[in-house]
Amino acid sequence: MDGLLAFLGGPQDGLLTVDIVCHGVPSQAFFVDCMGEEFSDRLLSLRFRDKREGWGCGGGATILHAGIEKNVPFSPKISYYYRRFLAGDVYRESCYRCPYAGGERPGDFTIGDFWGIDVGGSGLDARRGISVVIANTAKAETLIPYIKSETSWAERPLEEAVCGNDQLMHPSPRPESRDVVFERWKEEGIGVLEDEYRRSTLLSSKKWLAKRAVKRFLKGVFGR
Repeated sequence: MDGLLAFLGGPQDGLLTVDIVCHGVPSQAFFVDCMGEEFSDRLLSLRFRDKREGWGCGGGATILHAGIEKNVPFSPKISYYYRRFLAGDVYRESCYRCPYAGGERPGDFTIGDFWGIDVGGSGLDARRGISVVIANTAKAETLIPYIKSETSWAERPLEEAVCGNDQLMHPSPRPESRDVVFERWKEEGIGVLEDEYRRSTLLSSKKWLAKRAVKRFLKGVFGR
């Protein structure tokens, strides 16, 4: 965004900019390696943190199995990649010193998941997720009434958003485990790390998959 504004010579009247609360972007090479190991060439699409099954750390993947497209779960309970993403130890080096993670945001608006919201105090339904929308400029402030007219909303203290989103204060810290993960990945290969993870989560992943199946069945029966 800064590059665009620099190219244009600064903010423009007809341009509205939006930045996101970003925890970090993992290495693309690591992502590709993990997806190849977890789905081989069957992966057609990936829904990261999909909200259709509720707000949280779930998601889904579409794969091609025996010539038929099939939807399968994608969760840190069963995915080594997802677990490493949440641990924050496979991000690009630049993410750990990102100059845009903090109080001075580059966009007119800042948006993201409203982690840490007082759901009871807000009166909002959190089952499908709640977004935080922060107006950083006067231009953004003029658009807030239009946003309110099209959404279910509640005004909350900025401190509440900051409490659940550290990246509104500072970049994600660089974990010591990052060096270990990357060194093992390069020396031993992703297959070793994936096998190790599958063995360590064998029982818990089976329990999670069974619980998920029951939940989806009941939802189909009762419609909720």
